[in-house]
Amino acid sequence: MRALGIDVPVISGGSTPTAKESHRNPILNEIRPGTYIYNDWNEVALGVASIDDCAARVVATVVSVPSRNKFILDAGSKTLSSDRHCVEPESGFGKVVDYPDAKVSRLSEEHGEVIFPETYAGPRPKVADRVWIIPNHICVCVNLQNSFFLYRQDNPEHGGLEELAVDARGMLV
Repeated sequence: MRALGIDVPVISGGSTPTAKESHRNPILNEIRPGTYIYNDWNEVALGVASIDDCAARVVATVVSVPSRNKFILDAGSKTLSSDRHCVEPESGFGKVVDYPDAKVSRLSEEHGEVIFPETYAGPRPKVADRVWIIPNHICVCVNLQNSFFLYRQDNPEHGGLEELAVDARGMLV
C-alpha cells in the first residue's frame, strides 16, 4: 500500500499467543491480544499461560447425576460457548478444575454434560455441588454475560466479590 502512495499509519496484528513476542516485529505499531487479560484453557494448551494464570472461571451447579460416570451442569453453550479446544478438539468444552479427569463432552444452550472415563475411581459430585470450569475461549464467555464477579482481596465486603457489568456485551460489528 505504501508503494502505491497510500498512507498506512497503523499496522495492527498479533494475538494472545504472540503478544509476548510482538515487540520482535518492527512493522507493528499496534497489537490486539484479546484473551491475555483473562487467559483460558486454549492459552494453557498453547503454553503461553498456566492454569494459575487463568483469571476467569465459570462457576456451575450440578443439576443432575444421571449415572455413575456422568453429571449435568447448569452451564451450556450460552455460558461456556461452543468453541472447541485449539490443540485437542475432542477434549471437550473447557477444563473442570475440581475434576481434572472429567470432560465437558456435550452442550445444549442451557446445560453441559460432563463425563468421567470408564476407569475413573475418584470422587464424584452430587446434585447442588458447584464446580469451577476454565472455558476453552474466555472472550466468548464474557461477551455472553451481562455481568461478572471480580474477586478483590482488598474488599472483604460481600466475600471480596464485586459485580461488574459487561458494558460491551453483544457489541460485535
